[in-house]
Amino acid sequence: MDDSKGSYKLGLFVVSALISLFIVLFILGGRSLFEPKTIIETYFDESVSGLDVGAQVRFRGITAGKVVEIELSDALYESDVPREKRKSYVVVRSEINGEKQTVEELNQNIKIYIDRGLRATTHIAGITGQQYLSFDYTTADEGLSFDWDPEYPYIPSNRSSTGKIISGIQNLVANLDEVDINTLVSNVNALLETLNKSIGSVDIEKLNAELLTLLFNTNHMVKSVDGVVSDPDVKDIISSVAEISKSLNTSLSENGDISKLIKDLDRVAVRLDVIMADNQPEINYIMKDLRVTADNLKSFSDTLKNQPSSIIFTTEPEKLKID
Repeated sequence: MDDSKGSYKLGLFVVSALISLFIVLFILGGRSLFEPKTIIETYFDESVSGLDVGAQVRFRGITAGKVVEIELSDALYESDVPREKRKSYVVVRSEINGEKQTVEELNQNIKIYIDRGLRATTHIAGITGQQYLSFDYTTADEGLSFDWDPEYPYIPSNRSSTGKIISGIQNLVANLDEVDINTLVSNVNALLETLNKSIGSVDIEKLNAELLTLLFNTNHMVKSVDGVVSDPDVKDIISSVAEISKSLNTSLSENGDISKLIKDLDRVAVRLDVIMADNQPEINYIMKDLRVTADNLKSFSDTLKNQPSSIIFTTEPEKLKID
């Protein structure tokens, strides 16, 4: 009887402990089981060393999920393709979770996001060296080509900055390997020998004499220029030019003579404009009278030319008949 009661208490304790453990686990992480989720996959044609299942997935720097699968396309999509024709891409599948509206919007508008430049890239987190998968808008690469239908929504990838640096170093090393170092050293030695021979063939004495002649001529030219500049007439000319320049500068200044003349002309023009505007009708009458006067003078000139006697006589005199 006592043994059955002890077993009953032990069983009750175990069951209670399991229930408590289940409740604690549900409180800590069980809610994520009921959050909406979506799976997104991307492909890499480079090493993803350091990126493991369970690594963080960040969307524009915000934690949005985790990596749930890393596999080669050989096993997932190219099992029926001949080995020599396989792409052998690294397929990375990510589980994105969050608010229901956010996940639904991602599924519905993923094509728009890709057209705007959304790409997947691997990054190193801090100094730990642990890599994570980042989705962000960036300058888009051409993307990888493939001929299968992705099982989940697909987002193209960009090469990581680390991969680009390593690729550049590899290309540099490959180029250095292709360089013929021996030929380069031989060419440099030949160049040095040629320069040595050229220097040895130079007539040093003749070169020194020509340099001395050049220095003598230069010294003589400097003395000649100094003599011209020190000439009193030249100094007077320079002084006169300086005074003329100063006078012109003063005249062109704000209070100079030329500036005053321009201001006076401007005031006169303004006054004439005002006078013309105020006396416009009288000016029109004067212009009409001047036109009439000009017409009368023209008529008088024609009469004087054709009938000069009409200026003295009222009527034209009779013509005399000479027998």
